[in-house]
Amino acid sequence: MGFLASGALSILGLGFLWIGKLSGEACVAALYLLLAYVVSHYQGSRAALLATVAPAAPVAALIVMFRDPNDSHLGSIAIVLAWLLGMTLGAFAADRARTSLKRLFACVGVMSLAHAAVTVTMVMAGFGSAMQFFGGNPGSPYERQIDIATDILMQPILGILAGGPSHLPAAGQWIAFGINSLTWGALLGVLLALALRIGRPVPAATAG
Repeated sequence: MGFLASGALSILGLGFLWIGKLSGEACVAALYLLLAYVVSHYQGSRAALLATVAPAAPVAALIVMFRDPNDSHLGSIAIVLAWLLGMTLGAFAADRARTSLKRLFACVGVMSLAHAAVTVTMVMAGFGSAMQFFGGNPGSPYERQIDIATDILMQPILGILAGGPSHLPAAGQWIAFGINSLTWGALLGVLLALALRIGRPVPAATAG
């Protein structure tokens, strides 16, 4: 299943590159991280790297042949390196954390909800500043910082969907918002699981 999932993710990444939605590569990298973590949990880090890297290698080799508007391969190479970083971090984080999948998914869920809550708070705060702007007040530097933070938290879905998800039906907007928070939660959840494990004391060896 790891091979199939990795192959599907590589095709998804190629699709994002083909249509020019480079921010979608952040989603692919985060999903590679989560996939490598799960495979490593059952089969070890080496098997996880093999299961994720091998199926993606042909598509990655194709991607690095693409050139950016500056006639450079650096952008394509950066995409492949982001995938590889997600695979490596997920594989070795599972070995280091040695936590159960139940705990991992709990961490992903907590961090996804936290991201969603912070994003909603920022959007509401930004809406308030926008109303002041239309009322004649240009808005303070603090309010402009809120708008910048909101744009960051709304990535990568804001870049994938031209003009953001506002043109979608209401249900589609909530789905896009949820996928965005899950993308952040996949990365932050793995890091949280790793941090919780590192913080635990190592049990003392018993005398034989």
